[in-house]
Amino acid sequence: METSQKFAVLRQVWGSLAFPGGTGVHGTIIGFTVNNHWTDGTNGWWGIVPKTNPLGTKDLRVSVQSEGSRGMHWSLDVWYIPTQLYN
Repeated sequence: METSQKFAVLRQVWGSLAFPGGTGVHGTIIGFTVNNHWTDGTNGWWGIVPKTNPLGTKDLRVSVQSEGSRGMHWSLDVWYIPTQLYN
């Protein structure tokens, strides 16, 4: 899952990344990484919504926000056990 915005003049940009997020994949989350594709420190911030540990659950939503007048580029990797193998 990935979200990006090239630039945003005089405003911040918000977005979200989700699992399963329409992928057709369902399972229990055993790990995840939020990837910052801008390495210059100006990509912004991310946070889990709601602010609870998603490990062991079946869904994950990450909210992302750019810095003012900046773009952003985030992606989400999720490791999971498929539902048919683990209930």
